[in-house]
Amino acid sequence: MENIKSIILGPEYDQDLRKKLRDIIISLQGKMGESSWGLAGSQEIFKIDAIFPETILSVEAETYVGLSITGDAGLVDKIADLIKR
Repeated sequence: MENIKSIILGPEYDQDLRKKLRDIIISLQGKMGESSWGLAGSQEIFKIDAIFPETILSVEAETYVGLSITGDAGLVDKIADLIKR
C-alpha cells in the first residue's frame, strides 16, 4: 500500500509554476492524462492526472487553495524538491 501525501506547490494562477510542474512530470517519465474543469460559486477547479508507470498523481489547481499534487509520498516529495530548484 502506498504512503499518500498532498502538498501545495504554490498559487494556482502561476502559469510558470504549472509549466515547470508539467515539464518535471514529463522528465520523470510521466504522462498527462485527461483534465477536467469546474466552477462552484467563486471557486474554479482544474484537475488532471499525472500517469507514471508505477502510480498516478492527482494535480489540482483550485482558487484560494493553490496548485497541489497528491499521491505516492516519495514521488510527491521528489517533485516538490525539483520545483524548488
